[in-house]
Amino acid sequence: MLIRAQRDLSFVSRGPIVLPNVRAAATSTFNGIYLRPNPSNTGSVPSLSPYSSSPDIWLAGQDAVPNFQTALATDSSYATQSSSNITQGQTNLLYVRGKNGSTASKTVNVTLYYAPSGVIQSPSQWQNNVLRTDNGQMQGNITNLTAGSIGVADATWIWLNPPPPPPGSDHYCLFAQFNDANNSNPFPNVETALDMGALIMNNLGWGWRNTSMIGSPATWSLTEPLSIPINYPTTQAYSIFITPTGYVGWDAEFFASRADTNGNPIKLVRSKVNQDGQMMGVNNVVLEPGWTGLMTVNMYSPDGRKVTPGASVPLSCNFMAQPKTGLFEAISRGLVDAEFMRRVRRAIPGFDVTPTAWIPQGYYNWDANLTSPRAN
Repeated sequence: MLIRAQRDLSFVSRGPIVLPNVRAAATSTFNGIYLRPNPSNTGSVPSLSPYSSSPDIWLAGQDAVPNFQTALATDSSYATQSSSNITQGQTNLLYVRGKNGSTASKTVNVTLYYAPSGVIQSPSQWQNNVLRTDNGQMQGNITNLTAGSIGVADATWIWLNPPPPPPGSDHYCLFAQFNDANNSNPFPNVETALDMGALIMNNLGWGWRNTSMIGSPATWSLTEPLSIPINYPTTQAYSIFITPTGYVGWDAEFFASRADTNGNPIKLVRSKVNQDGQMMGVNNVVLEPGWTGLMTVNMYSPDGRKVTPGASVPLSCNFMAQPKTGLFEAISRGLVDAEFMRRVRRAIPGFDVTPTAWIPQGYYNWDANLTSPRAN
């Protein structure tokens, strides 16, 4: 006997399913220093989309923001956001800020991570991708930020020579983490889809910023730290110069990761090298004892030509001694190179009406063997 099994079509014929009532979550202000997921957010949680457009991760490119802890904490700056560009093969400067949504002063440390782009960004995939500051630290700090105030971390983060994104990705994402001495916001352990949703929507101790990767025209780019010894007695003026040899026809530029003590950028704009040994740089860079930053030198080939053997790019820092700042002592100690100073004045018309001598403080020479630059 043939027995026919009855087909169960209830899944298409039973009509709409009544779901349990879901009460909309009440919004509140994040109780701590927070990063906005997007410019429209005011610290409220659960947050609304978009979730990966935090204006509090600030991408400065190659232009250090003068007095960044003050400049990026103003109401007008807080209402804006930076470019999203990260330049491939360059030194990229980054800052992080937050606002205190609690009723008491707060202190947090700040860590910055990067990850290749992806729709779902599981923290376990990028937990080791930590960016360092320009003094080599893994964290910065926002200290004693009063309730309702905007604060900027005390560090400049450096992304040195980011490579092209890996296959399947076309850009990078940046993630900032706020934590404190009690580890109240530890690195997240995301084990379920609900964990990921809670991290994105409810934890504004984390910020997410998508970036755009742009190509670098620099033929090569190298970076070296510059620090003024903490035991130097006073704030002084310095000159910072390069003198390329073997690069006639190329363009050169350099920049520091931080502005000088007066808030002026330390930057040589992109300029043509017209002769070997040409002096190219900046005068009257005012630096206090303990100032530290990274100097990046970029060289641009005009037509794809290779670096010639023996080519070099010396970078020097010189103390500018004047009558009130040690000139006569420098003369008495035989520290003034008269021929060098004549060369300086020929290279810089109208150099200075005041008698000035440059006293070398340090010298670094990148030679054509770029994989092993030599210090002198």
